[in-house]
Amino acid sequence: MAAKQSVRLLLGASLATLLCWAPVAGSSSDDGCKDQMKKEEAIPGELLIRFEDNISAVEIDRVNARLGVEVINRMAGGKLVHIRVPSGQSLETLADVYRSTPGVRYVEVNVRYRIDEPKTDGEVDSPKIQN
Repeated sequence: MAAKQSVRLLLGASLATLLCWAPVAGSSSDDGCKDQMKKEEAIPGELLIRFEDNISAVEIDRVNARLGVEVINRMAGGKLVHIRVPSGQSLETLADVYRSTPGVRYVEVNVRYRIDEPKTDGEVDSPKIQN
């Protein structure tokens, strides 16, 4: 179940970005884009850690075990790890520890995105196909 939620989260963020770039008929490419894609609050106690491609699964497991984190999901061939910060530990401190660990490409707080329906001033004409 957690794997499906994580994949949905990542796909949702990617889809939000793509939809934001796609122009809406009758508007410029970025009209209302900021209103359509709203970043929600960070999910408490969760981080996404992307390891370099040359880091083995064994090394990744070793780092996560040393830091005592719960691995929620692995994506991108195991190089992107979704973790839960142990209770009593600071998310910011743990993120800094990961950032200073050799082989870590980046660390991000896990967030949810919501896409609102585009706002229009009435009906939008559908494109007409001409032969």
